[in-house]
Amino acid sequence: MDPMQPECQLYRHPQVVVRRPLIAHDHSSRHRQATALHNRFLQGCCALVLLLAALTDARSESLPVEGLWITPNYNSIVKLTQCEEGLCAEIAWLWNIDVLGRKLLDEKNPDEQQRRKSLLGLSLFSNFRKDGDVWKGRIYNPEDGRQYRASVRQLNANQLRLKGCWGPFCQSQRWLRLRSVQLPTEAELQQRR
Repeated sequence: MDPMQPECQLYRHPQVVVRRPLIAHDHSSRHRQATALHNRFLQGCCALVLLLAALTDARSESLPVEGLWITPNYNSIVKLTQCEEGLCAEIAWLWNIDVLGRKLLDEKNPDEQQRRKSLLGLSLFSNFRKDGDVWKGRIYNPEDGRQYRASVRQLNANQLRLKGCWGPFCQSQRWLRLRSVQLPTEAELQQRR
């Protein structure tokens, strides 16, 4: 350091004298640099989140929901197709049969004439319409014979979430695309039950 140079710079004000060091890295410039770096980091993170959200939305819009889907515990396979009503679903395969080896019937249906029909081929969805990235409509549950308000959202190419509601009470299920899973053996299925 040059002995002729003062160690600090004097600022004079009528009421205050401020001594400011002449060191190149004073605290206020370091704070400004850190704040600027932090702001650039946050801007980058926000841009990345927005980009990922846009890509996810665009990808989910382009994913076809049609196909064969496995319900939880591999109890059935449901076929989803586009139809005049919007999105249609029918039971394509059932794991369970009755004790005598007969097909299960829609025994809980409130319409007595429908109770003699097989569950295979049974239509589950009604009035399902697309609302953004969600399908909304009504679903028939053959386990209790009731219809529920429902929504279907495709989570990715091989998973969708079905949500059924009765009043304020809702339940969700994840269905898996048939081609995406290795089906368990009969012994493995029995262990899951």
